[in-house]
Amino acid sequence: MAYYAMKDFRLHDVISAVNSGRLQLPEFQRNYVWKPNEQKSLLDSIQKGYPVGALLLLEVESVAGETASPFGNRRFQDAPDPTESIKELVLDGQQRLTTCYKTFSGRASHWFFIDLKKLFEFTQGEAGRQIDLTDFLVRKPRPKHPELSLFESNLLPLPFITEDRNELRQNLNGFANNLADIKSEQDFSEFVKVTLHGYLDAFYDYKFPAIVLPARLDLEAVSNVFTKLNTTGMKLSAFDLCVSKLFPEKVNLRQMWSEVRTDTSIGLLDSDGTAILQTVTLLDGKPPKKAALVKNISKHSVTEYWSPSVIGLRQAAQHFNQAGSRNAQTLPYDTLAPSLAAALVKSKPATSVPEQASRQHKIARWIIQTAFTQRYTEGTDAKKAEDLEGAIRWFDANALPSFLLEQVVWQPSSNLAKASGARYAAMLAILNTRGPLDFILGKKLGLDNPGADQAQIHHIFPRAYLVSKGKARDEINILLNMTFLSPESNIFISDKAPSIYLGELLAGFTKEGLSPELAKQKLVDRLSGHLISEDAIEAMLDNNYEAFLEARAVALLGHIEAMGVPVSKVSEDSLSEDEPTEDEDDLV
Repeated sequence: MAYYAMKDFRLHDVISAVNSGRLQLPEFQRNYVWKPNEQKSLLDSIQKGYPVGALLLLEVESVAGETASPFGNRRFQDAPDPTESIKELVLDGQQRLTTCYKTFSGRASHWFFIDLKKLFEFTQGEAGRQIDLTDFLVRKPRPKHPELSLFESNLLPLPFITEDRNELRQNLNGFANNLADIKSEQDFSEFVKVTLHGYLDAFYDYKFPAIVLPARLDLEAVSNVFTKLNTTGMKLSAFDLCVSKLFPEKVNLRQMWSEVRTDTSIGLLDSDGTAILQTVTLLDGKPPKKAALVKNISKHSVTEYWSPSVIGLRQAAQHFNQAGSRNAQTLPYDTLAPSLAAALVKSKPATSVPEQASRQHKIARWIIQTAFTQRYTEGTDAKKAEDLEGAIRWFDANALPSFLLEQVVWQPSSNLAKASGARYAAMLAILNTRGPLDFILGKKLGLDNPGADQAQIHHIFPRAYLVSKGKARDEINILLNMTFLSPESNIFISDKAPSIYLGELLAGFTKEGLSPELAKQKLVDRLSGHLISEDAIEAMLDNNYEAFLEARAVALLGHIEAMGVPVSKVSEDSLSEDEPTEDEDDLV
């Protein structure tokens, strides 16, 4: 038994169906988001006759004269009020069909035009040449008098390519006849009148293949097809699939998400609503694996746990902020957010100041320790339930969870990790909590840190200086050589050797009336917030890069150990040949 039918839609049939309302979108669909370059690419593929992926449609029945759409329905962007009954919902293909409708209907605020003169010159007036339409498309605001774009600027508005070919020919013939009166334009005139149509025929002949699901198909079967379909359209997230599942049950997840997504504290830990749903499933005692959310989420779980999950994520974001993770740069992993949020909801509230301080310290350790052990590099979903139970026991009974029993392996290769990934983000978060002072201005710096000037991230040993000393890129762009600087300090440092710019700093301090000893102490105090110790400063004054890295690694290690993080120090020689020594780009 076939659960679907195959059907072809001519391009202009799509335009007509969208315009009349026979073809509409389900209520849960996201908005149209394609940028002009994506639109141009689609038009180029259509002109070439290339396949752009099948559409997925669901037939809609009328019951007693009323539309019986299981997912609600709304018109396409720029489409007028429907004049006919809806016949099909577009489950997959919105971006492609909206692009076509906006391009050829003439209702969009901006139009595409083909530069005919440029096309003529490229093809030398010949038929059948392979072209990249994107090279000849111009995008401009909708003109008040479209015909002037053609007659005065040689720009053919794509809305002129209507279903009636005779109408297009009439417009082009009038333009070509004007050109024929100019001797130098006679070849161009002939091209417009005769040859150009061969380059435009694809827009009349093109057909979209469509998979059409019958209206009476069971909704579970519709959901299965919807979730498994893989086309060239926008990839659907776990959240989108849950939206589609719950909409028939009068649960509008899209609306619920839109009401909380503007909260910046939520946005840090949840970019698309998935983290909230994972928190919901954790609170409901279900597995939070993304691929299983559409199966495990239910109307009851959302009704019961959506609000607590939002509250938990807000609280989690506050703890992240206090741990220095205030933006994407300083966020080692966002994958622990659902477990942390659920744990904050289910555990006893921290009411007293000591209890609050203790909980914040525990969460800061969790964030930093798992970054340096790289706990969430793989298998993240499977660890969420384990993290939840461990965190609750830790918060309520002070029992250290198993995921924090793992020691940080401290070795030269991890000390020299590249300036990306979870460990790098963790170091930036640590700097954010320390509020280091700017080298030159002496002002407190941070990344989105209230009470601090906004920092930039730059090299301590300048890149140009190290390159001049023969250092390779992977020896320069490492986390231990990066810190917070103001633009003024970065310009001051430029490509100078550290001994030179530190010497200039010391000279400036002595000009303020400080003795050499006090000037040195002021330098130590100013750089200490950067995890730059006295030993590191001595190495900088000697331009000894390796000694500087070693001293800064000791300072960073001391900060981590002071947080209670267990560390195992391993020499490079003790590593097996098969043990990885390169940091992975594991930012989530």
